Amino acid sequence: MEMNQALATSGGGVVAPRTQATLDARNEAPRDPARLTADVGRAANTGLTLPDYGHLV
Repeated sequence: MEMNQALATSGGGVVAPRTQATLDARNEAPRDPARLTADVGRAANTGLTLPDYGHLV
């Protein structure tokens, strides 16, 4: 939980860029699929082990 909360505090520059260059980079990101699948925060969002309930249909 703490790792995921720490991730939330690091995204302010993406939401409200302070420079034109950062704004342009943010707006270009959706056009580059590789940037959307970056492993930023990967350890936090895979750090929780859930029980295996088997295949539920």
